[in-house]
Amino acid sequence: PAEDTVPDGFPFSPPFDPPMDPEKRLAAGEEIKKRGNEMFKEGKLDMAVLKYDKSLRYLDAYPPLEGEGAKASRLACHLNSGMCHLKAERHKQCVQACQRALDIEAGSVKGLFRKGCAHRALGEYEKAVEVLERAAALDGKDDAIKKELARADKELKKFRYG
Repeated sequence: PAEDTVPDGFPFSPPFDPPMDPEKRLAAGEEIKKRGNEMFKEGKLDMAVLKYDKSLRYLDAYPPLEGEGAKASRLACHLNSGMCHLKAERHKQCVQACQRALDIEAGSVKGLFRKGCAHRALGEYEKAVEVLERAAALDGKDDAIKKELARADKELKKFRYG
């Protein structure tokens, strides 16, 4: 596994004795997530995932942060990790990251789309079609979803009927 070698000014996990102020912990999580986004843009996918994981450690340390800001940040970290795994062709990890995002927001079109892409890449065509149909039902105008759904449906039929 990769090691987090990109400094971001924050320890591995938030200090707990004394505990870090919740607002500061949320701000730190956001800052670390931004570093992850920078790593993603540079194509450093493993490093980006490490930053998203670190951001989640700040959000989820006991007691886990509550509120819309923390929820949105958690969702973004899981979705972004899913995208990194998808690009790196780590499809099982993508499915897992997207499922964690969908556990936060069941109607996340990005989460459904990326999870569907990963299922298709794994040869899990039925799951891919099911997930992509849910994404299409939520956003019927997205051409990428339509294309991926058509591709998965075609592969499912080929798999079933030869």
